[in-house]
Amino acid sequence: MSTISNMSQVLGIEGKYIYLDSDFLKVLSEDINFAQNIYKILIKNYLVIDNLIRLEFLRDIFIPEQKADKEKFINSNFFQQSILHPEVFTKQQENALLLSKIYKQQIRNTKKNTACHSSPVDLLLAARLMLNYVRELLITGNKKDFPSCIFDIIHIFPYELKQGNIIPFCLIKFNKDKFDKYHKELKEI
Repeated sequence: MSTISNMSQVLGIEGKYIYLDSDFLKVLSEDINFAQNIYKILIKNYLVIDNLIRLEFLRDIFIPEQKADKEKFINSNFFQQSILHPEVFTKQQENALLLSKIYKQQIRNTKKNTACHSSPVDLLLAARLMLNYVRELLITGNKKDFPSCIFDIIHIFPYELKQGNIIPFCLIKFNKDKFDKYHKELKEI
């Protein structure tokens, strides 16, 4: 329904490539006012759709008209499409495997009985952010898939539903210092 955010709250991120998770894309595609507000706030950035997010976004649509509408939406000039290079994807896979090991080790170290349930798509998206962490960010409604042991929240875009509930969409970044610390600990095991 609405977003309670403005450009002054996200200063300093101009020129960044901001990847969009499928849950955020879904809300953007269903609420034109929210999409327009986000565009105004992030106009000096590049909103990017990763190929795997594209697949996740379109996978459960079976009605041809709905599929055409969703494809038209994600192919609009509003978004940039990520480029898939075999060399980049190979590095992404290596990073995703490393991240999954760090996540599991952190769960063991904190003695929590919760398992990291990041999907392969989320692990690969997180791994993509590692490749160019200075210029790339992510907006997601599933922050738990991008643990604080590696990722920092820059900003939260609250989205208000008709019932008055709020969905927090987090703008996050990869924290190389945290990663280096936990990567070193992992090597020592």
